Amino acid sequence: MCQKVSLNIFLEEGRSVGIYIVDMDFMHHIQGIVILNVAGERAFAKYYINPEMQTHGVLTTVEKQRTLEIAIHEAARDPKRSCNSFGDEDIMLYGGHTILFQVSDEVTFAVIGVAEENELVLQSVLRGLIDSLRQELKSDDLSLRILLEKFDAIILTVDEMIDEGIILETDSSRVAEDVMPFVAESGSDMALKALSKVNKYLKENL
Repeated sequence: MCQKVSLNIFLEEGRSVGIYIVDMDFMHHIQGIVILNVAGERAFAKYYINPEMQTHGVLTTVEKQRTLEIAIHEAARDPKRSCNSFGDEDIMLYGGHTILFQVSDEVTFAVIGVAEENELVLQSVLRGLIDSLRQELKSDDLSLRILLEKFDAIILTVDEMIDEGIILETDSSRVAEDVMPFVAESGSDMALKALSKVNKYLKENL
């Protein structure tokens, strides 16, 4: 996901230590992840507004975010599906964004990136999210009811995959392995930590 620049630092004894410096310019970012119901309303939404987006007013208000979400919903539910197909997902370009989305009977999952972002990168995030949730919730059918009942799984999964818009992990098996202990038992300490993350999300997004 990022380019590592290798440096060698020589110590007095003549030994060298390899150090890797992550070049932030080569890291892949996403702008948001949303899950919409059949009416186009939010079931979940998480946006990552970096300084550049803030400067240019990109997705900085709920109104702008909802405008984009409605466009995604209309494209996803259009019987003609005017977007370009990309494997099991669909691609749409809208307002300087590249969006990959996947539609089921009850929900639409979408990952939002800049117009220049590689579709394969967005696809890896989208597939990683959906496959992780299927493993964590032990259900191939991610119905709206299941997702709302296990809302903490969505928040924890997204946080495990993305940090401030930077893609950390897309391997669904690894993500699910890390998240499942937090959602397995409602009375456990891990579940209480998961609940605190849910509360944090609700405070930031309501």
